[in-house]
Amino acid sequence: MLKNQRLEIIKELVKKEKIVPIDRFLEVLDVSESTIRRDLDTLEQMGFLKRIHGGVQYIPKIKDEIAIEKKLLTNSEEKRIIARYAASLVEDGDCIYLDAGSTTYSMIPYLRGKRITVITNGVPQIEALMKVGIETHVVAGQVKPTTGAIVGELALEYLSHFYFDKAFLGVNGISFEHGFSTPDIREAAIKEMALKRSHQCYILADSSKFGQNYLAKIADLDAATVICDKEMKGYQEKVRIKVANP
Repeated sequence: MLKNQRLEIIKELVKKEKIVPIDRFLEVLDVSESTIRRDLDTLEQMGFLKRIHGGVQYIPKIKDEIAIEKKLLTNSEEKRIIARYAASLVEDGDCIYLDAGSTTYSMIPYLRGKRITVITNGVPQIEALMKVGIETHVVAGQVKPTTGAIVGELALEYLSHFYFDKAFLGVNGISFEHGFSTPDIREAAIKEMALKRSHQCYILADSSKFGQNYLAKIADLDAATVICDKEMKGYQEKVRIKVANP
């Protein structure tokens, strides 16, 4: 097999699986380990991947933001599983922060009947919370049309007056390099504020978010617990992960 063919196979595998051990490449490609390592060196020099202990990690390009309507249709079953588990952590009497985002939005039907108070910066969340009879307070500020998130200095000032028992945040990327990240600096500031003012903070993220990098860092990986749809090999030592059961 020619080198260019091997590189394309490696790139597709790394892009799909995000973190890949050396043994996995040996299973797929009928070449020596030394050849694999030279190929990985080539791709690392190209900025496609990063060598980590025992394997490699995918390095994606910084991405643009996806509209909320499209997010709701992406990985919807994984989001439902995560959202149901996250809602089970909410107890009567809690004051919680519910971030803007598609996975946090999916939590709302599972909150029905709970005696709680919710503060949110998500415009789509408002009507959904009203429908299930949850006491809701809305952050003031500027509304982003793409995500329906309320952001800005006024929103930060509003949040500075609250403390939360639990916060449930959405993120776009989780990586060793950038920690928890999102495309918008304004949204990152809101998420960081909510995280810091919460007794417990949970990041709701399906497995596709791992290995992704975005412009604005929210916090380091040890700042919150991630609720995910499956175990993420290679991340356990750096990230507290709770796996949501189907």
